[in-house]
Amino acid sequence: MILKLYKDFAAIVGLPVFLLVLVIYFGGLPLEEFERFVRKYSGTIISLGTLALISFLALLTSRMADQSADSRNRLAEQAAERREELVAEATDRREALNQRVQAELQISRFRQAWIDETRNEVAEFLQLAFHRETTEQIARMFYLDRKIKLRLNEQEELASELVDALGDLTPDEEQTEDEHSQAIVDATEAGNKFLRNEWRRLKTDIREALLLEEDAN
Repeated sequence: MILKLYKDFAAIVGLPVFLLVLVIYFGGLPLEEFERFVRKYSGTIISLGTLALISFLALLTSRMADQSADSRNRLAEQAAERREELVAEATDRREALNQRVQAELQISRFRQAWIDETRNEVAEFLQLAFHRETTEQIARMFYLDRKIKLRLNEQEELASELVDALGDLTPDEEQTEDEHSQAIVDATEAGNKFLRNEWRRLKTDIREALLLEEDAN
């Protein structure tokens, strides 16, 4: 940039000086004549020098303005590219979060269906426990007992308590009438505790999924 401006300045100022030297050299003007020439046309020479300086300053200003405009354009392009990148990143994050929310809500729906089915099976088992008279009723109780056990994670305390309580009601357990009635009460209480806990967990999962959805929007 500086070198180019120097060349332009040399072209503007050097050309008149070069022409003046040619006139003096080839015209054979003696020094006295040259001095008189300078005194006579000093105003013109000063004007030419001023014009050359003004031209150079105008050229310098123009070049600097062009460079500044190019710099602003580059910065604007970089800023636009960065904005596009940020928008794309935000969109990707929002889409990923939405997918996670939908997955969480879908899991919650499955869990709600699982809770409903478990509750119905426990309720049917307890109903059969009151009247376990026929072979079909007894077979149904054994079936429900095994099905409920397969649904539950016996490593969890409440699930283990429910499994034990239901096991006390299976027909192969020898109990008095009072013991059997108490076993039904215990199983009902264990079922209620287990289901209440599962509903609390479900509500927590849904609440967290809804909070994620709010963040995504």
